[in-house]
Amino acid sequence: MAKSKTPAIKDLNGYLFMAINGTEVQLVYHDDADNGVALGAALSSLMEEDKKLFDIVSAALLTTLQAKEKYNSKKSNKVHKKPVKKAK
Repeated sequence: MAKSKTPAIKDLNGYLFMAINGTEVQLVYHDDADNGVALGAALSSLMEEDKKLFDIVSAALLTTLQAKEKYNSKKSNKVHKKPVKKAK
């Protein structure tokens, strides 16, 4: 049986610092886990307890998804697609 590569929660280490000054944003972060699970677990836990942080992170995620969707729709317009044939 294969072992999970994700460390136990008690073994996770990481940090996240953000400084915002007008339009300048500085970010410093580190996560010992390869896939960012330490910061993900910490943010998830904080969002469950702090409604304001939940609202902030949710708004940021929605804004990012909308921007990415807009970018992808512009990009996909340039790709010529073959028409789909109807199933018989």
